[in-house]
Amino acid sequence: PTVLEATDRAKEAMTRGVEMLASALAHMNSAEMAECTLPDCAGELAVDACSPAHSAVARAAAASALVLLKNAKNLLPLDDPSQVLAVSGPAASAAGSQTSEDYYSGVNEGHIPRADFITPLDAIRAKGTSLGFKVTSNIKGADICIVIGGAANHEEHWNL
Repeated sequence: PTVLEATDRAKEAMTRGVEMLASALAHMNSAEMAECTLPDCAGELAVDACSPAHSAVARAAAASALVLLKNAKNLLPLDDPSQVLAVSGPAASAAGSQTSEDYYSGVNEGHIPRADFITPLDAIRAKGTSLGFKVTSNIKGADICIVIGGAANHEEHWNL
């Protein structure tokens, strides 16, 4: 992951994004606002939010905002390889999709298909096993349980 520099332009973009999100939430929760009424939202309707520039910003923001699991400075108790790690949760082992929504890569026009997708369980199992840990999806008897939460489109769509 990379960190976006805190430039004025980045701050403005983040502020605008928050404003748009707050506006969308207000509209979704308003019984009178069944659809956009011109001229109030002409600018929003004209924006190509699927443009390569928007996609690049979304990818950079997601990459800088997410750390799946990091044991920097031994903050986590993952220093004893005799421990059994259990990886659990709805998004731990669900497969990614090349064609539709999944837990990891967006929905509809926001879906980014990945040929090299690996589940969090598979990634943790590969790294943990290479370090000597036993990694399982069964929490019974585990010393440490890592819960991977999330919701796919069909489970939580627009339920913010």
